[in-house]
Order: sequence, then structure tokens, then C-alpha cells
Amino acid sequence: NGVVTTIYNDSRSYCSVLFDDNTDNHLLLTFSDNKTIEIRNAADFSMIKSFDLPSKAVCLSNIDPVSGYLLTTDLSYAYIIDVNNSRLRLNAGKTAGRPLLFNNRFFTSTGYWLDLSQYYK
Repeated sequence: NGVVTTIYNDSRSYCSVLFDDNTDNHLLLTFSDNKTIEIRNAADFSMIKSFDLPSKAVCLSNIDPVSGYLLTTDLSYAYIIDVNNSRLRLNAGKTAGRPLLFNNRFFTSTGYWLDLSQYYK
């Protein structure tokens, strides 16, 4: 209708934002200065849940559409997280470039990939 209404105002420093394509209206947010990840309703920005990540200033890479696991990276490591129960599934070690997760496979920017399903605890 041509009218813009503010639904949320915040002065925190965000590190990354990612829409969850597997779950309607879920928006994931990380921050530059803490280990928290927030999952919010994208429609009204209400809090769904929050939990701590392995390190701070973690960037959200992608959500595996098959397993539903979230791939995050910091300056040195990649972490695979089960968002449903807020558990770290795997520390994928040092990374170069921007890795991606698809069908339980960890893809690097150099063209290598690794099937991670055997490494999940």
C-alpha cells in the first residue's frame, strides 16, 4: 500500500543474516561481538530461539537442504550445527575461501569435497 512501517529497531552489530529455506519465516542472525545466534520470525522479527555458537563473529554460510544442518565459519574454522537441538555436530577444521554444505558433503572453493556423514557423532 506504499506505507513502510518499522517493526524492529536495533543498534547491535550484525555479522551475518540468512533465511532458512527449509523453515517458513525463519531468519538466522549472528553478531560481530558475541557467540549468540538468534532465530527470528522474518514476518515480525519476534524471537523464536537463541543459542551460543563455538566462537564469536561467526558467519552463516548455508543450510543443507537435505540434512537441515547449518554451516558456519569464523576466520579459521567451519562448524556444522544442528539448529533443531542447538548442537555442534562437527568442527570441519580450517577452511579456505567460502565452503558450502549440501547432502552431507562439505564443498571447498578449490573444488574438493568430502562426505561428512561418517564423521557425525
